[in-house]
Amino acid sequence: MPKVSPEYKQRIRDEIVKTAIGMFSKNGYQSTKMSDVAEVMGISKGKLYLYFQSKEDLFYAVCGDYDQLFYRDDEVYHADGLDLSEYLGKIYDHEISLLDRYYPILIDALAESKRNPHLKSILKKERLVAEQMALHFLQEIQKSGRFLTNSKNLSELSRGVVALYDGLASGRFTDQDYKSNRSAFVATMAAILKGES
Repeated sequence: MPKVSPEYKQRIRDEIVKTAIGMFSKNGYQSTKMSDVAEVMGISKGKLYLYFQSKEDLFYAVCGDYDQLFYRDDEVYHADGLDLSEYLGKIYDHEISLLDRYYPILIDALAESKRNPHLKSILKKERLVAEQMALHFLQEIQKSGRFLTNSKNLSELSRGVVALYDGLASGRFTDQDYKSNRSAFVATMAAILKGES
């Protein structure tokens, strides 16, 4: 039997994750079955389970896909001569563009996590990743020497940034105005940064 290359395995894994993102977004976490993912992929359920042992593991890979997008687009988090409001607006726009793809999945999974302890542990890990992303963002700002120069609690502040973002992001799905949410994010973050929290 011919040996399967690591590149082939990675390509199949990536295709499965991409398919799952679409299905979780369209059907919701609970309604998406592993057998449905396999069918859409045109592979056997057995082959799917070679890559992901459970739907929760597949969901975790979807979260990892989001995390990779954040770090792949790292240049977004550099100020590049922008004033503070332009910079914060750029960050918000970038995050919302990612949000449109992933947030419905996360909201659905959050509701399901009350009944699913494994999924709940995945979401806890993902929350920590979000806080690390926010911490990275704040560290970039601190490195510029313009803001947060005296702050020693960037970890705590990163949790507040995530909470602010989550609150405004949820408004996107209740048809709150994009411009007003963007303005609220920019104004609040600017006040935090200028206030040396």
